[in-house]
Amino acid sequence: MKIFLSSTALDLAEHRRVADDTMLRLQQQSVVMERFGPQPGRPVDECERLAAACDVLVCIVAHRNGFEPEAGRGSITRREVEAAHAAGKAVLAWIVDDKHPWTAAKETDRLNDPATLADPAKIQEVVKAVKALGEFKEWLQQHVVCESFTTPDDLGRKIATALRTAGPSSASASAPRVAEIRIVHALQPAPHFTGRDALVERLTAWAADLASPDRVHALVAAGGTGKTAVIEQVVRRLQPGLAGVLVWSFYERPDSDAFLRECAHLFLGEEDGQPVGGRLERLQRGLRDGRPHLIVLDGLERVQAEAGAGRVRGELEDHQVKLLLQSLAAGLGRARALVTSRFPLVDLQDWQRNGFASTALDDLDVTAGRALLRSWNATGTDEQLDAVVRQVGGHALSVAVIGSYLQSFIADGRVEAVTEFNLDEVTGDDPRAGKLARVLAYYAERLPAEERDLLVRLSVFPRGITLELLGTLVDAGGAAAGVLVNARTRLLALLQRLKQRGLVFSYDGADNTLTWTAHPFLRERFATLLGCSPAEVFGVVASTLGRGLDKRPHVKPRETAMLDRYEQLIEAIRLSGRVREAFDLYWFGLEGYDHLGKVLGEFARGYRIVSAFASPNHPQRVGDERLTERDRFVCVADLALWSRRLGRLNESWTLRQADDEYCARQRDAKEASIGLRNSNEVATALGLLPEAALLAAEALDRAELAGNVELRLNSLSARATTFHALGDIDAAENSFAAATELQHGGLMLYSLRGAQQARHRLDLGDLPQARALIDRGRQRARSGGWNIELPMWDSLLARLALAERTDPHAHLTDVRAWTARTGDMELIITAHQLAAQDALNRGDLTGALAEVEAGILQARTCGFRLLLIELLVLLARIRLAWPDAAAAVSAAREALDLATAKECQYAWGEADAAQVWGEAFHALRQPELAQRAFQQALAVRERIRHPDAHDTRRWLAGAE
Repeated sequence: MKIFLSSTALDLAEHRRVADDTMLRLQQQSVVMERFGPQPGRPVDECERLAAACDVLVCIVAHRNGFEPEAGRGSITRREVEAAHAAGKAVLAWIVDDKHPWTAAKETDRLNDPATLADPAKIQEVVKAVKALGEFKEWLQQHVVCESFTTPDDLGRKIATALRTAGPSSASASAPRVAEIRIVHALQPAPHFTGRDALVERLTAWAADLASPDRVHALVAAGGTGKTAVIEQVVRRLQPGLAGVLVWSFYERPDSDAFLRECAHLFLGEEDGQPVGGRLERLQRGLRDGRPHLIVLDGLERVQAEAGAGRVRGELEDHQVKLLLQSLAAGLGRARALVTSRFPLVDLQDWQRNGFASTALDDLDVTAGRALLRSWNATGTDEQLDAVVRQVGGHALSVAVIGSYLQSFIADGRVEAVTEFNLDEVTGDDPRAGKLARVLAYYAERLPAEERDLLVRLSVFPRGITLELLGTLVDAGGAAAGVLVNARTRLLALLQRLKQRGLVFSYDGADNTLTWTAHPFLRERFATLLGCSPAEVFGVVASTLGRGLDKRPHVKPRETAMLDRYEQLIEAIRLSGRVREAFDLYWFGLEGYDHLGKVLGEFARGYRIVSAFASPNHPQRVGDERLTERDRFVCVADLALWSRRLGRLNESWTLRQADDEYCARQRDAKEASIGLRNSNEVATALGLLPEAALLAAEALDRAELAGNVELRLNSLSARATTFHALGDIDAAENSFAAATELQHGGLMLYSLRGAQQARHRLDLGDLPQARALIDRGRQRARSGGWNIELPMWDSLLARLALAERTDPHAHLTDVRAWTARTGDMELIITAHQLAAQDALNRGDLTGALAEVEAGILQARTCGFRLLLIELLVLLARIRLAWPDAAAAVSAAREALDLATAKECQYAWGEADAAQVWGEAFHALRQPELAQRAFQQALAVRERIRHPDAHDTRRWLAGAE
């Protein structure tokens, strides 16, 4: 049953939370505004539509009337209720008991504000709101089922009782939707599970608690401890319900794009062929639907960093996975994740005990280890079996492999045979791993040759391999086939035998083809036994994938299926050792960033392809030696572009520094200017404005040395933009003027440089000139097919609409259509900022807060410092309107500290942060602090010609 929750938000936050939890525990789908996300129409229209489409509407009313979008038509809450009632839906209303002590906000509280008492119009607003609230309560009592409430718990009990007894008839209610438990990668079960029953029960209870505050739960332990077996038991006990469950193993496929594609398919219903870019953003929006979807992620360490090379142990290297898990921990509807890893999830520490929980998995105790050996039919006294368990430290995988070895190769499974391993002799930094390696070495010696060679070839493919592909390897003969050359017809039987030994397992792939794989630790050991280079094996795969593909197509590929084929072929050729050929296929077959990025917006695909050639941690040693140094640094430069678009700013900065050093060594003025200009963009986004200014100046010097007018134009615009951010408006104007003179006889700037000047004019309040620049630039982008520029102009049009107090919705929709397809992170964050400002302008504080908090989370994670400053200023304004002046002070102060830091010096951020800081102090009735803040704001605003400097003077006069 779909239940719409209608109420004001500011005064009933805890009551709404309890009501939402109650609905979830009753297995109902709740529709709440906190999870609406961006909607296609006007917010009030969408609220009415969703309310009318529900089965039941639950209304909670206290002492606030709420926001009225249109005077005289009622608050949003009333309009939601009336829409549901008019549609014939059941409406259950609770009105707070007038005798109950109330400490949250009331309409009459505004009469305690001196600013309200000094303004007759504001007093009249309060009177009208109180009257409208009274009329709404009377309407509810006359037209729908009403009851009183007091505390949140009292409300929750009453809602539970009412929903059990007064729901809609079966004829009118929506049919319950039973979601799918989709196991993409089968979790390898322990052939004989033992010793973890209490933990399994606890995690099963967590999975069943649909309103648990722990939204991400991690199971952390060393490899082979039995993490996968534990969550396999949990998944086995799950029952289909209203929420979907996705099981994914990064051991089998450490591919975040494929993982997100599967999530979108299950949770959003996206069909194959949808754009790769923007999938994360679409998923984040879709998961806010209120249903407690569960994502099970096994082997997260495959996308986490080892310690060293400047990385923190456990830091998530995959940017998309990090953003998703942080969003889940912060609260993404009711969606949750159950994760296993060898490393702690350091990126989630900010949500410890507030959205994130972690459990350390201990080794097996002696009793459990002995039981596990007995389950493998090992024989011997308890003391003998206990001694073996102690020798391997209770390591679950080691105990299991020993049990399998005894059952497979030792008569009667006599445990005395383990003495030949001489495990006590193993020492070193990681003796447990050394002992397991020794056990596996004995196991490999005992395995029949065909089984051993088959396990070795399975181990070369970390994502698993199909029977058909195994057959292709065997048919190829030679070293790629090994002793399997005569075993073509027995492959399936050999696989089944390995499965019985507990060494391999199978699962259905995405196309329902059975895929075979081995335990990750076994793969690490057995892959070293391959009798040839892995490149020879992958060469067989590449020859199959390459059939029918043009390596230098005249018309570059655009369709997703064809792009997938090229990407798969590039990977196979690279793994076969033909690195130069793979690079050429990227450069000439897909035309690199110029086609994949500028035309298609395939940022995630481009990053995925190029990152395989280049190491972000060691850019000075990029690529294979079979590539020329120039080609290696072409990879660096392209990877820096892909990284920036995806919001991996620190990585992009590291790569840009390496490329700038290379260009300086080559003394190529043209390439150096291009690189320095790109570095200026990254430094600006990171908020390193003095550094950005130096880079722009160097780029201009190189452009003049190269005698290239286009590069001079770009460098002048970059310098002007940096001067603008630093608050040197005269220098910015002079640089833009110099660029305009170079622009074909003084015509208006266009492309990126035109957008930079348009933002400059917007900030200065020159809206007509800004519009002229935007219109010209947008028209040139359309006529030139410069797809990558169109959303940039759309975002400026949205910003212009906000400045003109008109509706930016159409432009924001266009921006979000691009980001949903491409994952362009800077524009994703910008869209959150502009949507939040629009919601604040309309009085939709809940919507504004949701948008700004989403933007802040992403700006922090990605390192967009200037955007973060602007978002924090906006958050302070939203908190002032809430009203929560103390929270506004906190947000404004953080923005001010970030803006005034020595490495940043963002003048516009300082000016606006100081202004809202002063307003917050004024609201707290701290005039001296307010005056100091206004003085700081005015000094900067006058220096930068801020169009709202007159407002600051008015506030300062009031504070004095």
